Amino acid sequence: MTRPKICDITGTEVGEVFAVRKADGGTYDAEVTEYGYIAFAGTHELLGGDYVCDIYNGKATIERKPRFRAYELYTLQLLWEYGIQWAARDGDGALWVYYDRPCKGAKDYRVLVCDASGIKVTSADGDVFAYALPHFLFPRIRWTDTEPLDIAATLRAARMEVE
Repeated sequence: MTRPKICDITGTEVGEVFAVRKADGGTYDAEVTEYGYIAFAGTHELLGGDYVCDIYNGKATIERKPRFRAYELYTLQLLWEYGIQWAARDGDGALWVYYDRPCKGAKDYRVLVCDASGIKVTSADGDVFAYALPHFLFPRIRWTDTEPLDIAATLRAARMEVE
């Protein structure tokens, strides 16, 4: 099957989940179907003509979500299986993964104290909250992202199993 023309208009691919931000500030997730229709993500419910016209006429903007390669998704799935739920990059380019949702500060997400090795973040009693990963992994995760990466949501969007 050929690539639907709507993919050129939206700048997305068939099956890719993307966010649509309406002029009033509301957002919803959508995807292009294999037949060239735009549907609400994860459903077979097609968007109405007014939604599609808003996208086409620029009254609604499309925000592509981070797309990951297969090996990156499998790495995220492995992290998820070990209880890691979030990933984020700090202002210096270091990549961190977290058990709990971190808060973004002025320069980093590391709101706790690093130990002497600098590779894990711990509480005073030694509980581990985060780990540093090699900086070259996951180049699509950036400090400029407004939110940390929700690993479970990313895996679900890629239609991978999350238990």
